[in-house]
Amino acid sequence: MLSHLILVILLYSFFTKFIFLLFGFLSIFSPKLKNFLLIRESDLERARKIEKFSGKLIWLHAASVGELDQCKAIARVILANEKNTKLIQSVFSDSVTDKQLEDPMYFFTFRLPLDSNNAYDDYFEIFQPKMLIISAWDTWYFLLKKAKQKGVKTILANSTLGENSGRRNFFIRNFTKKVFESIDIISCVSKDLIPIFSELAPNSKIVSLGDSRFDSVIEKIESRKNLEMFLPNHQKVFILASTYIECEKIFIPVLKKILDLGYSIWIFPHKVHESRINEISTMLKNQSLDFTLYSSKTNSKIILFDKLGVLAYAYEKAEICYVGGGLHNRVHNVMEGAYFGLPIFTGEKVHHSFEAIELKTRAGLFTFKTTSEFWEKFQTIDESERIKISKINKEFISNNRGASERLYQAFLKD
Repeated sequence: MLSHLILVILLYSFFTKFIFLLFGFLSIFSPKLKNFLLIRESDLERARKIEKFSGKLIWLHAASVGELDQCKAIARVILANEKNTKLIQSVFSDSVTDKQLEDPMYFFTFRLPLDSNNAYDDYFEIFQPKMLIISAWDTWYFLLKKAKQKGVKTILANSTLGENSGRRNFFIRNFTKKVFESIDIISCVSKDLIPIFSELAPNSKIVSLGDSRFDSVIEKIESRKNLEMFLPNHQKVFILASTYIECEKIFIPVLKKILDLGYSIWIFPHKVHESRINEISTMLKNQSLDFTLYSSKTNSKIILFDKLGVLAYAYEKAEICYVGGGLHNRVHNVMEGAYFGLPIFTGEKVHHSFEAIELKTRAGLFTFKTTSEFWEKFQTIDESERIKISKINKEFISNNRGASERLYQAFLKD
């Protein structure tokens, strides 16, 4: 068993060094990879210009956009209670834009370097964090090992682990345990996950304090600005949110039937660049469906939204919604629809999403694979059923509020 673990650690170390060299070579030909490396070099140079910090500083880390929202919810609670505490925020995925990352709450923001034994030396030396909080799952071996060596309190917040997670398979399991040895506290999004994490991290303190993403979503909705924008005054609206081509292939064949039930249909593509808008427009025309583009500011029973930033306001006008991603990859955020009490449809790929699984268990969210499966269920949601589901989904969101405050009170405050 020990030899197997040593082998896995050696392979991991070799692999990360190989990836770094490979990225360096491929960056000659790939502007995207070149930017990946250059932005990390630039971040490190910015950090080196900062004097060593001696006060209380907490390092938060997020893999991507969803985890960054979780971190921001935690950050708001920390700063509400500790005015003099400084926060730094790192992310790994380049899908996080500079606009999403930059926030006046943070003393410093940066992109996490590729994992290696010495990759984080300067960051620990300059900022001397008292805590490292990683949101959800982005547990890098050398990052946590270095934090442990420096005596930094390590917390895995909003932690989740799917039944089919590769971290639980035979080859990776022991390596996962080794990584988790460096984590002091694991806060799961659900009590059901405590036994799973207890097996993988027997020496960590494991609790269930909820998911701070709920706080982030609620805060965004309740603090949003009252923007003057064109939204048609339709009585019954069915929203198709964050759609991909896989979604349109399912729905467009039954849009006429949905219209016959008295619904208006608002389509929000995940991407709104010209080629996607043209692709959907062609599919609608092929079915002889009349529609208008949102940018035209004209009314129609079917509206194709060709502008970002409207969906969060549109949910409040709807009665039912579909959330994309679940048909081909992984479902997107279902919390906004649930906040407004909408019955939610999506594909079957919800295993990574605690909230989608819980809503499905409560019969507030419905999954399907085919057009006929969707249509069969959609027809059953009459007004009385919709009201019942609305209460279920609103209560689910409300009851999960406050995970960030619970985490702070339990483990973060002085």
